[in-house]
Amino acid sequence: MCYRIRHTTVPHPQHALFAWPQHSRNHVGSAGPTWPFVTGCSSGFGKSLTAALIARGERAVVTARNVESIAKLRSDTVLPLQLDITDPDTVRAVVQEAIKTFGTIDALVNKSGYLQAIEVRLALTSHCTKDYLDNFSVNLVVPLYFMGSRSGWEGDFGAAPYNATKYALEGIFDIFQLELAKIAPAIRSMIVQPGQFRTNILNPGRFVFSRTHPGSVYDGVLKLALDELEKMSGQQPGNPDRAAERIIDEVKGEGITKGKPYPKRLPLGEDTIRAMRVNCKDISNICDEWGDVSRSTTFLGGWG
Repeated sequence: MCYRIRHTTVPHPQHALFAWPQHSRNHVGSAGPTWPFVTGCSSGFGKSLTAALIARGERAVVTARNVESIAKLRSDTVLPLQLDITDPDTVRAVVQEAIKTFGTIDALVNKSGYLQAIEVRLALTSHCTKDYLDNFSVNLVVPLYFMGSRSGWEGDFGAAPYNATKYALEGIFDIFQLELAKIAPAIRSMIVQPGQFRTNILNPGRFVFSRTHPGSVYDGVLKLALDELEKMSGQQPGNPDRAAERIIDEVKGEGITKGKPYPKRLPLGEDTIRAMRVNCKDISNICDEWGDVSRSTTFLGGWG
């Protein structure tokens, strides 16, 4: 059983979502081609995922804004293509070329992008997944994976717009699961939540600051935040190559994930575990301390 893109219509490219064929986890060893479509594979998690796929003998379509940066990956099983994810027409053309070459695309791994520190640009992932189901021929047991973040569980100083997109993605994912339970209960979905990993995300030049009010008091917050991020660059505790291996292990049910139940959320990194535990403990304490006040606002008898 494979997830195959057969139509030329594609969802908006900036959604942080990827899918994998169902047979990978529950039918390990099954025959059949696997053609992951990986965006942003010249750096960061995209690069690590691509390297892990190639090392495992998987076949893939890999893309980057500058195809020369990935041209050396070309082989009988790897097709490098140039892709600007901000141009929908280009995305359609690249997908068509991939399908023309290999016949199918079995997975989408979207890890492109940069940090824009003022203007919130959250791609509506709920619309993306609806486009997936509406526009693609999807086997109704294909699992869908979202790329979330530790930053959806705790705030980062000076990074409110970035955190806002991550918190929003958490909510979108929960709603998506509720919707799937009604319309396609066989489809599994999961959100991967990496913490601080040693990619190039904090490197100089990766930040875009749009100051709509130069000289405002908030400029001081941005400067403090930027100084802190520059200190963190290259010092993050997470190993992106190991994270890529764990993601693929979970998808295929191999390695240290073998035998574990399918998780709703997959935290990666000790900092993510800590953030999730602190968040859940705080919410639990609030419910315990304020439960009587909360319950006092309801009609007697509840609903009806």
